Amino acid sequence: MDFKSIMCALFVVTVWGVNFSVIKLGLEELPPILFSGLRFLIVAIPAVFFIPFPRTSVLHVLGWVCFSVSSSLACYLLQWKMMPQQALPPYYFRHRWCLR
Repeated sequence: MDFKSIMCALFVVTVWGVNFSVIKLGLEELPPILFSGLRFLIVAIPAVFFIPFPRTSVLHVLGWVCFSVSSSLACYLLQWKMMPQQALPPYYFRHRWCLR
């Protein structure tokens, strides 16, 4: 490996190592959801300037964004479907819960 590659690898390792300390300090002051949102916002703002926009229409990009958001929401919906599955059988089948 050349010197530039070694320095880039050390930089990445240093940023990842410092990240845990920053998270620990940040969670002492801010709620977890707000802190996570701020971290993503801080990373997204420079990414807008460094990552070029794809050579396609804006509708295609928005379609991919909507698709990725809807697929991640689908995971949560699949997890939440367990509650109605447990609550509805006593109503529909007149079943009573009993401990044996």
